[in-house]
Amino acid sequence: SVARLDEIQKDHRTLLRAYADLVQRRAIAEHLVIVGNGAYREELEDLAAKLGLQGRVHFVGHRDNPHPIVARASLLVLSSKYEGLPMVLL
Repeated sequence: SVARLDEIQKDHRTLLRAYADLVQRRAIAEHLVIVGNGAYREELEDLAAKLGLQGRVHFVGHRDNPHPIVARASLLVLSSKYEGLPMVLL
């Protein structure tokens, strides 16, 4: 996921809960990498820990060019509640 850590719009909470469900059901081996910074980073890191995702979720902060990370990804998740123009998908 590449997005500002803004839960009003971007909804990483739902992403983390969905990922935790997949991990618990052993339906996914991939790690979750979240690129971006914002006011909700600490809350999201706490939620990831509470969900038992230590070592599987990586908050890597802002990247001017996230392409090297995205290029190695198995998939890209856009968890936003709404978007005007989703730049990360473009």
